[in-house]
Amino acid sequence: LKTTLNSTDGQWVLKYRTSAASELAIEMAEQDQVAKKVIDRTFIDDGTRWIIDYKSIALAPTLANDTLRQMVEVYRPQLDSYATLFSLEPYPIKKAILL
Repeated sequence: LKTTLNSTDGQWVLKYRTSAASELAIEMAEQDQVAKKVIDRTFIDDGTRWIIDYKSIALAPTLANDTLRQMVEVYRPQLDSYATLFSLEPYPIKKAILL
């Protein structure tokens, strides 16, 4: 938490916005069942809907970019499913993982 609060990215994600929500729970029909999705943080900034997923993974400072890209692919389906919840909005959607 301290690292997030002291980082530029963490401060940008957590800054006050009237459109922001944390731990936003949304239920939706999914294959004849009700699925509940909880989005860690979402907001509109400069005309873009941002969907942020927090991960508390300790990473080595020398981690290769290829390894980071592989990690992103693990979480892509989760973020993509969150993005579908906002697909009817007029804003472009960007997704990010905050480590």
